[in-house]
Amino acid sequence: NDSFRFGLNIDRDFSMNTVRKFQTVYGVLMTLVLHPLAFYLLIFHTRNMSRALQIGYLFNQALLLLHDVWMCFLFRAYFLLPYPIMHCSGLLC
Repeated sequence: NDSFRFGLNIDRDFSMNTVRKFQTVYGVLMTLVLHPLAFYLLIFHTRNMSRALQIGYLFNQALLLLHDVWMCFLFRAYFLLPYPIMHCSGLLC
């Protein structure tokens, strides 16, 4: 019945493009600007920090970098709620 619409197509029609653009811009900024800056600061400007703590922070930044590459470029998931559907538009999909 067309008179009783829930408006579930609005999510698919309007917000998917916005989320895709945001994921692209966010991924580029994080992988090319913020993560390299964090690596630089951790490697060259943390002389007073203990070696184990410095390695731990470097490992954490490496995992965050891999997560951003995975979620922003390789596996770009978008959940179409309230449907039990996931739209994937990354390189591995």
